[in-house]
Amino acid sequence: MIINHQVGIAGSATDIYEALTTNEGLMDWWTSDVTGAGEVGSVIQFRFNGGGPDFQVTELIPDQRWSGGIMAICRKPGSAQKSASI
Repeated sequence: MIINHQVGIAGSATDIYEALTTNEGLMDWWTSDVTGAGEVGSVIQFRFNGGGPDFQVTELIPDQRWSGGIMAICRKPGSAQKSASI
């Protein structure tokens, strides 16, 4: 099964990259309890009342803005690969 989910975002590639690759940026998107954002290999922990998903960052290409360009690929342990592009 393939799920393709797209979200339109108004902003520069640099601003969007910062929003998706820093704890502070991710806190503005989803939950205020986020840790672990950073480099390839880091595990981002999203917490909602103490529980929530963990995603491992497997690839980062800063400030990409071309169609189909992969900016960040995250994988929840034991699950399908997720990606975000800008």
